[in-house]
Amino acid sequence: MKSKWLFLLLWMCVIVRPEAWGQEVKSANTVAEEWIQVSSSSATVLQWFEWIEKSTGIVLSYNPAQMELGDVCRIEHGGKMTVETLVRRILSGYQMKIAVVPPRKLVIHARKIESYDVSGTVSEEDSEERLYGAVVTLEDKDGKQWNTISNGKGIFRLHVPEGTYTLKTSYMGYAPQSQSVRVTRDCFVRTCLKPLLFEIEEVTVESGKRENELGELTPSNLMAFSGGDLFSQIWILPGGLLPWLARILWLMEEDMMKISYCWMACRFFIPDISVRFYLCSMEMP
Repeated sequence: MKSKWLFLLLWMCVIVRPEAWGQEVKSANTVAEEWIQVSSSSATVLQWFEWIEKSTGIVLSYNPAQMELGDVCRIEHGGKMTVETLVRRILSGYQMKIAVVPPRKLVIHARKIESYDVSGTVSEEDSEERLYGAVVTLEDKDGKQWNTISNGKGIFRLHVPEGTYTLKTSYMGYAPQSQSVRVTRDCFVRTCLKPLLFEIEEVTVESGKRENELGELTPSNLMAFSGGDLFSQIWILPGGLLPWLARILWLMEEDMMKISYCWMACRFFIPDISVRFYLCSMEMP
């Protein structure tokens, strides 16, 4: 008897609440997750909000003092998207939260994202010597990057929106370094890089000329020039550099040359110095 009454009670629950079977229960964010067809176009923030309210019947509640409603926003890639996705694209430069108020109202809390300076130094770990030309990169969670290099004093500076970034530093001959940086105000970061150790194979250097070949280098095959050339070079020497006393004695093998010489004096005058230049003449057999 009891089982009969229990079966009857369950059957009545099914009749009274048919929606409890085989139907997905909607979440509180249903209004924000409604789909809307958007075409690629440009409009102010206020115009976009008015268009959303007109197209979906959703009431948007926000504080106009916290937003630049006259800023122009362009949707590059149109298509089908949720209302929340469209609002976040329109307010891409803001930190925002969305709350749903039944039946069809969205409350938007938005705050303009501030930008701050991230500066610092790059130096060698052991010697603390500043490194010039080190590559410094800040990368956000979406993969967007800000890049710069350190100056002659090893200092770098980047201006980025607030948020969490990965700071990457690299320099030729040093191990690269990465660290997480939370930017909520101007901050200063010191980065120290470790030098890399390189090992090279042993190198043997050998002379390209043998010892017995060095004897072939005699004065006779190095350079020779005639007496006329020698005299011509002496005549063009500047007279004011040094006191010159020239006496030329020409020697030839096996006394094949009779040498007679005489002295010829040439006088040059420079301020406060009187210099005599002596030359000799030669007679060839």
